[in-house]
Amino acid sequence: MHNDRRFWLWTAKPVQHGVDYSDVETLMQWGSWTTHEDTKRGDLALIYWSSPAKYLSYLVEATSNAYSIEWDGLPAWACDFKTHVRLAHALTQIGRAHV
Repeated sequence: MHNDRRFWLWTAKPVQHGVDYSDVETLMQWGSWTTHEDTKRGDLALIYWSSPAKYLSYLVEATSNAYSIEWDGLPAWACDFKTHVRLAHALTQIGRAHV
């Protein structure tokens, strides 16, 4: 069923486009996120907070295909999502795998 599932890394900052996103819990309740136009229903994404601290905090699933929106007067893409897992301990150290 999910053989063609893609995996994404969605980023967020506390303030972006003049909007305060510092309340993580409220932001995650919105249920939609800007994304790549190739995002499909069933794709998974990790939410990465890029500042002030850098950490991964949620695993989410796209519940819709990407759809076009207008963001700051420009065309963009978004999709709906549901939260699968809130990471109990936000991942703050991401290292390179040694091969």
